[in-house]
Amino acid sequence: PPGLVLSQPKSVSAGPDIWLARDFFTHEECDYAVASGAPSLAPARVIDPATGQGRLDSLRTNLAAAESTAWMSPAKAALAMRLAKLAQLSLAQAEPAGLLCYK
Repeated sequence: PPGLVLSQPKSVSAGPDIWLARDFFTHEECDYAVASGAPSLAPARVIDPATGQGRLDSLRTNLAAAESTAWMSPAKAALAMRLAKLAQLSLAQAEPAGLLCYK
């Protein structure tokens, strides 16, 4: 959004490669992402190595919701474009954003 100053991402781990971007979203953007994604939260799935298909696993306790660029609202598209820019990718190359809820 206008006036938002992004800090430089900081590497917090090289193996696996993990970066931290502080204040990347405003509080209002976070609230919007959570409120709009919460109705889609469902038990997270794992990929079954034998079938390549997603399946439930009793060890997983988190909920997950994935966003699709095909039905994304303009506000969510703006957030996704900012994420893609941070990752130095085009929006077409970026993976869909996800919302996770850990119990």
